[in-house]
Amino acid sequence: MVMRFIQQTYSRLWETMKTTSSGSTNMRDGYDGISSYCSTYACNAAKGSDFKDGLDWNWFKTNINNGNFMIVDAAVRHYENNGGSGYHAFSGVGYQETSTGNYIRVGDQ
Repeated sequence: MVMRFIQQTYSRLWETMKTTSSGSTNMRDGYDGISSYCSTYACNAAKGSDFKDGLDWNWFKTNINNGNFMIVDAAVRHYENNGGSGYHAFSGVGYQETSTGNYIRVGDQ
């Protein structure tokens, strides 16, 4: 039952974000698609299109604490174990502050 729910969720996100058959999603289509998904399925929709270049930790925490949906676009290396580098967008779903550093909790399939 849980697995079916997860598959249904990702399928709906895939469709609303206009993800291609190769698994690629344009950043703007992804953002708009997530807003559409949230408004359709009763979660907190994105409030505006606040864009930050770089990470302002307090701004991120405030938005997460207020229940706002966050997209984190990051430069990554070896994301798919192919040796390449590029960018990947993640759902920012939480954070953790520890004595060794601060971490963004992300949702990614």
